[in-house]
Amino acid sequence: MSDRAPDAPPAPRVLVAEDEPHLGTLLELFLAGRGCAVTLARDGREALAAITGALADGGAGFDVAVVDVQMPGLDGLAVLRATRRLPL
Repeated sequence: MSDRAPDAPPAPRVLVAEDEPHLGTLLELFLAGRGCAVTLARDGREALAAITGALADGGAGFDVAVVDVQMPGLDGLAVLRATRRLPL
């Protein structure tokens, strides 16, 4: 059950993409403690999959994404470029 009042706006949906485990968890806890619905991705491929999944079937996606620029494999800038090419 949610602590939100029935007429309260929905919680902001935030994607955190961070490959450093402690920093990712810290950001997740901080944002969740302020009422955000947080999805944590540990690398760029996971972040892109989360974005694609959130948009699937007309989903609302995320309100904001906090994306680490330097991640192994698919870096943050590549995630943002790939996101721009997704059909909305």
